Amino acid sequence: MAMIIFIVLSFFLQGALGEIICEQLPVQMCTFSVASTGNRCVLESYVSNAGSTELQCKTSDVFAENVAQWIEDDHCVEVCGVDRKTVGISSDSLSEPRIIASVCSTACYDNCPNIVDLYYNMALAEGSYLPNLCKAQNAMSRREMSQVNAWAPAAANAESDKSDAWAPAPVGAIPIIPILFPPTPAPVSVIPVIPILFPPAPAPSHAESAESVASAPPSTIPFVPLPLAPTPLVAPPFPISWPPAPVPASDN
Repeated sequence: MAMIIFIVLSFFLQGALGEIICEQLPVQMCTFSVASTGNRCVLESYVSNAGSTELQCKTSDVFAENVAQWIEDDHCVEVCGVDRKTVGISSDSLSEPRIIASVCSTACYDNCPNIVDLYYNMALAEGSYLPNLCKAQNAMSRREMSQVNAWAPAAANAESDKSDAWAPAPVGAIPIIPILFPPTPAPVSVIPVIPILFPPAPAPSHAESAESVASAPPSTIPFVPLPLAPTPLVAPPFPISWPPAPVPASDN
C-alpha cells in the first residue's frame, strides 16, 4: 500500500508541476531524486528558530548522467542497500562492503540505473572504477563462500566427535570412580634455633696450658679450665701499717 501511495504521489508531483524542483520535494522523497535540470537532490540539516535540527531538500552541484526528473522508488532503495535519510552526498559509503555488495548485486545493478549512476560517478571521483569494485567484491564473496564450504564439514565432524565423546555410557558399563588423594599437609613451621653467644674466656697462661696438656690422657682433647670469679681479699687479723716502722737501733 505504501509503495502505491509513493508512486501515485511521485507521478502527481511530476504531472502537477511539470518539472521536479528539489526545494519543493518532501524530505522523505529527497535523497536519490534528480531534478529536471539534472542536478541531484540532497538532504541538508539546519537549525530552526526553535533551536532544533531540521532537514530540508536542496539542489546540489552534482549532475546525474543520462538521468533527469527522477524520483527513486522504495524497491531500488531496498535492493541497493541505501538509506533515504542520508544527509549530503559522500563517497564514504564506497568503503562499506555491505553497500558495495548491494549495489553490485544483480537486482540493483541491472534494474536501478539512477543509484548505479550515482555510485559510478562517486567511484570515478575517488579514482576507482565501479565495475572493478564489483568484480573484487564478487571474488571476495566467492572466496568467503568457498572458505565457509570448506569449514562446514570440519565443523560438523568436530561437533560429531564432541557429541560422541559426551554420549552417555551404555547400560551395564563399569562406572569410573575417581580416586581421591588426601590433601598434602601444610609444612610445619620450624622455630629457628638461635645460638647463645657468651663472652670469650681469657686465655690460660702458658704454664697452666702445659700442665693441662701433660695431665690429659692420650687421644683426648685437653681440658681448659673455665675461669672462676676472683676470690675477694680478706683483711688480715692484725693491723698492717705501711710503710713499716723503722727498727729501733740497738744499744750495742
